[in-house]
Amino acid sequence: MVYERYLEDEVMSASKSKLVLMLYDGAIKFLKRLDNLDFGMNIETKCYNINKANAIISELQCSLNMEYDEISKPLFSLYNYMGQKLIEANIQNDPARVNEVLYMLQDLRSTWKQLDIDQAEKRSAPQENSEMSTQSNEEGRLSFSIAC
Repeated sequence: MVYERYLEDEVMSASKSKLVLMLYDGAIKFLKRLDNLDFGMNIETKCYNINKANAIISELQCSLNMEYDEISKPLFSLYNYMGQKLIEANIQNDPARVNEVLYMLQDLRSTWKQLDIDQAEKRSAPQENSEMSTQSNEEGRLSFSIAC
């Protein structure tokens, strides 16, 4: 119960960028649970984890802003492809297809994380038009002021 409350609080307070990372993390987690699993002997576990990952991929697909078609259209197609590969993996008991999707999700997550870091750095960097000055205070310590 405590973990569920923590997770709910984390989701409710997360930025849009963080939510996307959390979705990638969830899909990756479910697919990693299938590592070294005998698909033929563990049908329930296989189906559960593949279906969970596929639901997350569908959510990522639904959350795309199609106004930015330069990036959203290729992502939409890629999410379709991943969903299809997971369905095939489930039907044909094929871990190679699961691994293919897992690698794509890990790559997308890594890219999204880097974009998030780059955006955070831009937000925290001083504006180009800003003036930065240093002054010594009475105790000889430097103080900084930034005028925007």
